[in-house]
Amino acid sequence: MKRTKELLARFLLPTLFLGVLGTAACSDEEVTPTERGPYDATEPKYILANVDLAFNRGDVNLLSDCLAGDFVFYFDVYDIGTKVDGYTIPTSWTREEFLTAAGNLFAETHNILLTNHWRGIRTPARSETSHFSGDVALEIVVMLDAKYRYTLEEGVCDYESTREPAQKWYLYKWRERTLECGSGG
Repeated sequence: MKRTKELLARFLLPTLFLGVLGTAACSDEEVTPTERGPYDATEPKYILANVDLAFNRGDVNLLSDCLAGDFVFYFDVYDIGTKVDGYTIPTSWTREEFLTAAGNLFAETHNILLTNHWRGIRTPARSETSHFSGDVALEIVVMLDAKYRYTLEEGVCDYESTREPAQKWYLYKWRERTLECGSGG
């Protein structure tokens, strides 16, 4: 799928699907997914850790578990309308479109390393049911095969999460802003 590789390498990798959420007291603690996890989604930062883990493992089922039923991925405003091999970048993707693209990406790549970085993450109060985390930096390295690598040293994304009554958090919106913020390459 040449078009899938080009599209994802140019536009989706930079955001790469997902980062996520913050939290009501400041925390410098970063969750670094390795072979640990997946984590209970008791705080938004653990959704971000699980998203990283899903990409790093190529696990679309884990990724699906992180997303709200009405999840929306928004492309960078500077990418919208751009044509890539006959495909016009839309304003957004639904949950299903995003999971399909992620599944194609996982199937078409040799390996992915996604790392989200966040500052000033706060733990939401128990009464909060939504959370916004803006200007989250991320890095991604995608090995399309054993020799070709795509690297985004620092992309920028905004994330919104929502909490269900059972206290589990889900990623609700992912807004990719790498070009808008002058980052990436």
